[in-house]
Amino acid sequence: MSNQDLKSLAFKKLGKNVLISKNAVIVGANNISLNDNVRIDAFTFLLCPKGFIKIGKFTHISTHVLIAGHCGFKLGKFSGLGSGVKIYTSSEDYSGEGICNLNLSTKKINFNKFQKQIEDQVKIGDHTNIGSNSVILPGSVIGKNSSISACSIVKGKLKGGYIYMDNPLKPILKKSTKNIFLEKKLQKKI
Repeated sequence: MSNQDLKSLAFKKLGKNVLISKNAVIVGANNISLNDNVRIDAFTFLLCPKGFIKIGKFTHISTHVLIAGHCGFKLGKFSGLGSGVKIYTSSEDYSGEGICNLNLSTKKINFNKFQKQIEDQVKIGDHTNIGSNSVILPGSVIGKNSSISACSIVKGKLKGGYIYMDNPLKPILKKSTKNIFLEKKLQKKI
């Protein structure tokens, strides 16, 4: 998208050097804040008709990512989302406590009485990378300087500073902090 196209979307905040593919889908730009040096690739969906999406500086959101920010989503600085990552801040509860996938648009019924929703913010810390095709569920908090392996399911809180693998996720290795040192060097040059 051109700078003019980006400005016409009326983001809540639009930083400098923001690159968004013309094939990205953005709903609710007035609820989305993009810091400086953000890149969003093609076929990515940012859905935020309510709630908020806040993307930190120096981040990359790869192709085919879905961010449903209805209940609030924050991605920290120097972080990235691999292709196909799905982030949900709201989901139906599949435990049987409610009816899933109701779509009876011909009747005037309050469907909320019959459904059970799980709704909560998702927060991903600074210097954190989420591997391709991972799914982040409502209420998840991923600490600073973490890496999540591809095809993972994240539910709950993960302590920062680790590389996580397997399902269910386990910390398998302490992550280096050299990247944080390098950020400080880069900041001095900017």
